[in-house]
Amino acid sequence: MNLSAQNELNRRIRETVNRKSSRVVQNLGEGTAILKPAKGQCVIHTEAMVEGIHFDLTYTTPSELGHRILAAGLASIAARGVKPLSASVSLGLRYEQGEIFVGEFFGGAARLAQSHKIDLVAENTFPSPSFLVVHLVILAESGSQKNLVSKTGAREGHSVFLVGTPGASAAGLTALKRFGRRECES
Repeated sequence: MNLSAQNELNRRIRETVNRKSSRVVQNLGEGTAILKPAKGQCVIHTEAMVEGIHFDLTYTTPSELGHRILAAGLASIAARGVKPLSASVSLGLRYEQGEIFVGEFFGGAARLAQSHKIDLVAENTFPSPSFLVVHLVILAESGSQKNLVSKTGAREGHSVFLVGTPGASAAGLTALKRFGRRECES
């Protein structure tokens, strides 16, 4: 992709993800944004997904994948008891994945970001010769370090909550593989 096409793609991504927010001073795109500092302590969380390991594009649309990477990060942040503020997504794209794929991906992520009132900023794309790579960074705030919960932080007397239905995702994938998307959506 030439520089002019890359600049146009980045402009379109920013149009898709931009949401008016007092926390965002300026979303420069291409992996950079200027944000106002968190009120408490700043918490950073990362997620990464690799095609063929964490998802299969045969069964996942670009929009679903954008939603999925952000949902995974938001779930991890929620489990730690902190407030998400903004997220940044980088996509390592195969050469044949173009603007439509990118637009749908960021559209799925942007809809979830808007529903959770977080800013999707500093988006970035880069070439990946053989498989799709998705990387997410979430910035969050915590009132104090004592409020942070680690994955191994549950102790006797603590409450542990499960959200959703265990096995539902695996059951959905099994149905997609067995019957196909058209049959499952009807």
